[in-house]
Amino acid sequence: MKKTLLAFIFAVVSAAVMWAADPTVVLSEDFAAFTEGSESEPGTTDISSYSSGKLKTNLPGWSGKYVYEAGGMLKIADGGNLKTARLNLSVQAGVVRITARVRSLSDYGGIFKFSIGYSTAKQVIASDDSWHTVQFVAAGGTSSSQITVEPVAIADGMLIDNIVVETSPEFFPAPEALQPSVANGTMFVATWKRVTGAKNYLLDVYTKGEGEAKNYVLHDESVSTNSKSISDLNADSTYYFTVRATNGTATSDYSNEVRVVKVIQSLEAPVATAATNVTATSFTANWNANAEAQDYQLTVYKRTKIAEAGSINLLDEDFDGITKGSIDKVEFGPLGEYLDAYTHQPGWYAENHAYAGGKLALSPFGSEASLTTPYCDFSNDGGKLTVTINMAAGTFGQFTDGDSVAVKLIDADGKALETDSIALAADGFKDYVINFSKGAANQAIELTYKGSNKVFIDQFTVSQNVAAGYIKNEVLASYRTSDTSHDVTVPDAINATVGYGYTVQAIAETVNTFAEIDSIYSSESNLIVVENAGSGVNSNLATTAKVSAHKGIITVVSPVAAVVEVLSLNGSNLATASGSAGVFTIDVATRGVVIVKVNGKATKLIL
Repeated sequence: MKKTLLAFIFAVVSAAVMWAADPTVVLSEDFAAFTEGSESEPGTTDISSYSSGKLKTNLPGWSGKYVYEAGGMLKIADGGNLKTARLNLSVQAGVVRITARVRSLSDYGGIFKFSIGYSTAKQVIASDDSWHTVQFVAAGGTSSSQITVEPVAIADGMLIDNIVVETSPEFFPAPEALQPSVANGTMFVATWKRVTGAKNYLLDVYTKGEGEAKNYVLHDESVSTNSKSISDLNADSTYYFTVRATNGTATSDYSNEVRVVKVIQSLEAPVATAATNVTATSFTANWNANAEAQDYQLTVYKRTKIAEAGSINLLDEDFDGITKGSIDKVEFGPLGEYLDAYTHQPGWYAENHAYAGGKLALSPFGSEASLTTPYCDFSNDGGKLTVTINMAAGTFGQFTDGDSVAVKLIDADGKALETDSIALAADGFKDYVINFSKGAANQAIELTYKGSNKVFIDQFTVSQNVAAGYIKNEVLASYRTSDTSHDVTVPDAINATVGYGYTVQAIAETVNTFAEIDSIYSSESNLIVVENAGSGVNSNLATTAKVSAHKGIITVVSPVAAVVEVLSLNGSNLATASGSAGVFTIDVATRGVVIVKVNGKATKLIL
């Protein structure tokens, strides 16, 4: 759950910022009249409310929501805003420069949003709770414009110490440079947003040397459109670009700097090779290099043979790894994150959540909060499975009733296959049991909450009936590395009932459909099973044939005639086919993780 918000980021005002000669100051307010409270302990009266009226009394025409005094500055609480009086910003074609001093009251920072009327908005990101002076030039001013300042995704709100609005014929808004969606290593297309009134753009393309020194490929290259193709580049170099806009009289500041990233549509899975240095409690996982990969993700599985038929816990999480926060005072996390640092099994993912001392809290902030389990094989027992969640709803240590959460069985694409709604009681923590019947390979359980309180989760268990001899294949750990081998230490000794396995994925940077730098992962490699300490690898499920899958179609490239079996993870046959040496395909009416056996040797694929 994880999208990078496109925003303008402005550092402390420095010599790099374009200064105009004798600008006209339209507004300058330092909030010195608001003396109640302090920076560390702001006042508790909303001065923008009708009952107080202090904001508009001291600043006629100003308005807002959830605004508090803070000893000569103002606090804007989460969900609130501060609006100036209406200003005449129509001179200089509506171009203004806004400067403000702001601070997040949450230690993780947040986003400060500045709007000119309804047409123009800039978002400034801070990654900490320090004071930041931000400055930018923007268009969109009219003869009756209000400037609005508001915190975004800042749970504790923000402080503003002053704000200045200026105009000048020398001000011109900077373009926003965009991440290239066409880039193959030796060429790319530099693109940026058009600036109203711009007659030309000045483009810089460069690499960086020692001490960040710029080695220019293009410098102040005049471009009349909002894009330019640059070719004949060195595939081993990293390129950057910035652009400025000019109207013939004024020239803007530089745009944001963009690092050019090669756009990769797909990444071939690496080939995992036999484990080495195998002992009772350790081994070295190995794999072949992938030319496009920048990193690899090694996933280690614990493989436990179940002696007797019956119910087992496929997932069992108590969140005891969460040691910060409490029910009375939660500590907020990022907007979305994998919880591997806190959970026994990697792969749990949460959005709009908080930490509560041994418990995970879902805290939506007016949207939706969610918790998703790792993806598992739920195909046992005809797909029947039981989910048990110990949880309670409340806020500030007081439990409430009437809150409802949704529990969903989802597939690999996040589509809900079954959904149950649970009404939470006011008597604190209790177990809530949900039964599903459509379990299959490569599925997860998702819990979502949209209420105004918090839902605290203390225990989350998924159980299912399995047959004797079933291999419980659970993720033990994931490691990210740039090497092609990794030493692994396991908690339980390898024996007749406990073994281990591993797969590898290749990782590279690419540009996603949102024009953001993102990571692309290959499918998982073949599975290497490590059993019988001292003898090394029990089985290498690689094959001399090359097998791949896309949208339910399995393609086999084999140097010899081949018999192909497609099996679910619990061993049931999904399809069987045979073919001559060469290339042939199999259409499988299923999705998820399958085992493909070619002439008796197998590989794991995701359809």
